[in-house]
Amino acid sequence: LALLKWRHPNQPECAESGVTVAVTYVYTWAPDALQIYADDPEYPEAARAKSMGAAGVVEINYDRDEINSTRIMVSTNSPELDDAMIKIVSNRLLAEMRAKPRPGTVTQDFPLMFMPSFAASPAQHRARQAAASGP
Repeated sequence: LALLKWRHPNQPECAESGVTVAVTYVYTWAPDALQIYADDPEYPEAARAKSMGAAGVVEINYDRDEINSTRIMVSTNSPELDDAMIKIVSNRLLAEMRAKPRPGTVTQDFPLMFMPSFAASPAQHRARQAAASGP
């Protein structure tokens, strides 16, 4: 969370004292589909109870619609979150593989991030925007 003080030079109401704006920014290298927010049913209870975020990387070896092996490449430093990470990536990968099968065996790394509870999910952002724009 960052607080920024901004002064607009041509607006008298903020030229002198400025306007304080709160900005929530969480850096993540996980793709959108593997950014798991607190309002997601797959968000682990261990993370939800502690309001924490965590990130890691799962390596998965797969062939068409079958996962051959999984391995934690970067741990979340929590066995429960590592297990949840493997489960989520495997389930989402299987759904994708069944929709778009690829020939041959593939080994791939999947970064995943359990977003901290203060980070609003895309659904929460859309709801806020809709509420702000009115009926």
